[in-house]
Amino acid sequence: MPKILKKISSGRGVVIQVEGADPLILSPANPLVVEFRVDEEIDRVRFTKLCRAVTEWEARALLSRKLAIKPRSVSEALRILQAEKLADDIAKHAIRDFTERGILDDTTLARDIVVQTLRDRPAGRSYLIALLRRRGIDAELATETVGLALAGADESELALAILRKRWTGISRLTFERARTKSYTLLSRRGIGYEAARSAFERLANEGSSFAERASNATAEEE
Repeated sequence: MPKILKKISSGRGVVIQVEGADPLILSPANPLVVEFRVDEEIDRVRFTKLCRAVTEWEARALLSRKLAIKPRSVSEALRILQAEKLADDIAKHAIRDFTERGILDDTTLARDIVVQTLRDRPAGRSYLIALLRRRGIDAELATETVGLALAGADESELALAILRKRWTGISRLTFERARTKSYTLLSRRGIGYEAARSAFERLANEGSSFAERASNATAEEE
């Protein structure tokens, strides 16, 4: 049976060198660090156990690095591990560990995404739900989160906030082009027709020159 040739601490963890194998790096907190001793013979069962522990730690280390860059949903985290060709049980074990410790939390992530989006890029219900679904959030949770965030919200006021951010450029267009562009923008942000129409008409009537063009266009239509 092969022997453990050396066991040393490094900046990356505890390096365990088994005779005839590549160096294995283990978490310093893993109980196996104490269990395995230098010059000790290691059979296949214990070697497999050691290799699995190393792979599990690598999976957790990878997730930690990714989450330090950007919050992820459970689904996104699982895809990251699967992309590394990790065994399914090891990937799911890491996900379960991070979920139980609250590091992965789809409920909190969904709420944070919606709050930030409404602050930086206002949008309607369908847009927000689709955004959460693209991030791997469960459909039921996505619907519930958006419903709570928009509870009591006036869609017309939301449409107005969206349109006002782009109004400087839109107001320079002809009336018809401005209306088309406004409705298209609001539709893409998940705003319904009536709210879009209300927001457009309100802003169109705020500016004298644009209001005059709008009035003329309406008169021509009649």
